[in-house]
Amino acid sequence: MFIGVNARPHDAPRSLLSREKWRSIAALLGLSKREFQIVLSVFDGHKETVIACELGISTHTIHSHVKRLYRKLDVSDHSRVIVRIFEAYLTLDSAKARRSAAASG
Repeated sequence: MFIGVNARPHDAPRSLLSREKWRSIAALLGLSKREFQIVLSVFDGHKETVIACELGISTHTIHSHVKRLYRKLDVSDHSRVIVRIFEAYLTLDSAKARRSAAASG
C-alpha cells in the first residue's frame, strides 16, 4: 500500500482523491458501480477475500468481477489496475489543464 508510516488504519489511499475525481475516473474507464467498488478496494491494496467481506459477497463472485475488470481494462494483475487508474487520472488532469489554458488564453 501507499500509506505513510504515521497513517491511521482508516487512511486509505483512495482518500487522496475527491469523490468527484473518483467518479470521473470510473466514467472515463467505463466502470459499473460494482466494478468501481472493486477498483477502490484494489487501489487500497486489498486482496479478493477482503474485498468479498467488505462487499458482502463470495470470493468466487469477486474473482469473476475481477476477471471481467481485467478484460475491460486490458490488464493482467492488480498492479496494472492501479496503473490504469493513474493513467485515467493523468488524462483527466491533462484535459483540465488544457481547458484552463484555453480559457485564459
